[in-house]
Amino acid sequence: MILARDLPLIAIQTAVFKTIKTKQDMPVMGAVTDKTPLPYITVDSVSAKPDNSKNSVGWRCSVNVNIWSSEHDKKKIYEALNDITTIFSVYGCNLDLGEAYEVTDCDISLAETFPEQTAGFHGLIILEFFIERK
Repeated sequence: MILARDLPLIAIQTAVFKTIKTKQDMPVMGAVTDKTPLPYITVDSVSAKPDNSKNSVGWRCSVNVNIWSSEHDKKKIYEALNDITTIFSVYGCNLDLGEAYEVTDCDISLAETFPEQTAGFHGLIILEFFIERK
């Protein structure tokens, strides 16, 4: 058994953030306040589960991407969801994770929209990656 260490959480979150920011037009925010103008995208929680074999260390990682808009910009949620699903369908396995890891598989496990209780509409997309050590 190979010891699972060196979690790729920061590497995958950074790569997803950079990819979304450079390949579509809606602002992607690292931190927001109540005064941040809508619409915008945030790359939020990341989880990793080890998936090791005798010869390699692998991780199944999930990344939650949230899209926020006002009640008047519901269409922008759908456009951003469409952009993000297209981006990761094409570029998901080509993310740059630096020297240590590489993406060997990318899936979209969920895409949804729903009204937000206080501020318009919300979209969520969950990206799933399989990551291995190089």
